Amino acid sequence: MSKEGIPMEKTMNIIVYGLEKALWNIMGEQALAITSPVGIGMLELMKKDLGLKVSGESAQDVLDNIAKRFVSDFKIATDLKIKKNDNLVTLEIKGCVLRPKEVLLEKQDIKPFICPFANVARAAMEELLGLKTGIKKFHTSDEGCSIEFEIF
Repeated sequence: MSKEGIPMEKTMNIIVYGLEKALWNIMGEQALAITSPVGIGMLELMKKDLGLKVSGESAQDVLDNIAKRFVSDFKIATDLKIKKNDNLVTLEIKGCVLRPKEVLLEKQDIKPFICPFANVARAAMEELLGLKTGIKKFHTSDEGCSIEFEIF
């Protein structure tokens, strides 16, 4: 360990990985049910503390503002594109600080479910549109992550 200690990114990956794996081991696929309340809680803080607007905005504007917050303000990804096309929302994430834990979970056949990008985007669309959402696809690669969710 260096004088500066463990880098924050590594610390975040260790903490979130441990939490996510424990929930999966206890609950199995039912752990996916926590994504909605996690997203709602994060969205609530982003609205309160960062002035993120949801009501009265277009869906794409809300998604673009979420992407900007995660990339420019939080700096937890180098690039995030979120596109809404009818009832499908696609997220393309590059340079995510949590990607190491996502890759590790996928190698263990655990579906990564604590993804701040997807959880906040889903919560925002549910609040804005008054409709439920569900993850359709989650994939990690060397380039980044790709997530799709449907709006029902």
